[in-house]
Amino acid sequence: MVKRKCDYKVRFRSKEDAEMALDSYCKAVVLTVSPIGIYECQHHKCWHLGHSKTLEERRQLHMSMNWWKY
Repeated sequence: MVKRKCDYKVRFRSKEDAEMALDSYCKAVVLTVSPIGIYECQHHKCWHLGHSKTLEERRQLHMSMNWWKY
């Protein structure tokens, strides 16, 4: 059986639970290498926390974090 990276991640039953966990994480961890977000996992039928993968997601986060510059 092939292991997936998400096999070792916390599984949240709802989007709301994942959003609350993300909020707690962001309050506890001030700086990360790349943005953290939530995503729906079709394999496990749940929600996970994970690093944003797309350039567009990173651009949107950068703009929201630096809103006063735009």
